[in-house]
Amino acid sequence: MSGFFQELAKKLAERWVTLLLLPGALFIVLVWLGSALGHAHALDWSIVSHRFAGTTTSLSRLTGATQGVLVVALLLGAIGVGLGAQALAGITRTIWLGTWSQPFTPLRRRLTAHRETRWTKLVAERRQLQTAYPQASRTPAQQDDLDAVAARMNYLALSRPGRPTWMGDRMYGVEAIARNRYGLDASSSPP
Repeated sequence: MSGFFQELAKKLAERWVTLLLLPGALFIVLVWLGSALGHAHALDWSIVSHRFAGTTTSLSRLTGATQGVLVVALLLGAIGVGLGAQALAGITRTIWLGTWSQPFTPLRRRLTAHRETRWTKLVAERRQLQTAYPQASRTPAQQDDLDAVAARMNYLALSRPGRPTWMGDRMYGVEAIARNRYGLDASSSPP
């Protein structure tokens, strides 16, 4: 039985490191790099190596106890950043994908209807151009006009809009295309 618990503790430690510690530590390192470099020297690696050398030199002058406290503080900071990111992931996903709940239903419906109206106008404009410019006699300039309207339509949504946000419509469009063209229901999971 102790082997089971040892293996369980090992797996939990691996998940803890991969889900919390590494992303949080990466974020802290990138914040340090961003503050050290700024916008003006964002890609100047010579400044990065100079700052890193200066930081390691100043840290090596500290006592062992102070270095230990700094390592623990960095680990706790990385864990805190990882936990914060996990806590905000669901909220962020809901906002970006436009799957808003009850208090925001009227806003969601209004924004989705607005996106659908814009998309429908672009579809009508594209169909009108296709009728006006038959494919057999279409010039390159006419094809460019058609392509421009199709690009605006696809930028707005790949299929009839069903979400209030651009990102939500991208995901919804993939589901709608898979369902309508290929008969695949990507939104539900198998039993």
